[in-house]
Amino acid sequence: MDYKAVWHEEAIQDLKQLDKVRQKAIVEKVKTYLVKDPLNIGKPLKGQFKGLYRLRFEDYTVVYAVDREDMKVIVARVKHRKDVYGK
Repeated sequence: MDYKAVWHEEAIQDLKQLDKVRQKAIVEKVKTYLVKDPLNIGKPLKGQFKGLYRLRFEDYTVVYAVDREDMKVIVARVKHRKDVYGK
């Protein structure tokens, strides 16, 4: 059974800063690929980001949380991989 993708407001704002082609590609990747098995597809993060996961797509990183109980993938951020974690 697939998880449901839920987009946090910050992730939506991140997407709006990208060109339409890239927006569509990232949304499709989340909706058709990530929701299948988010715990094994993404990589768990460490340190202050513990409990979150990441999925790399081209030069971008999708940071998300997984709600196993409600079967949801909560997309928190979509940023260029050099900017995603903040320096």
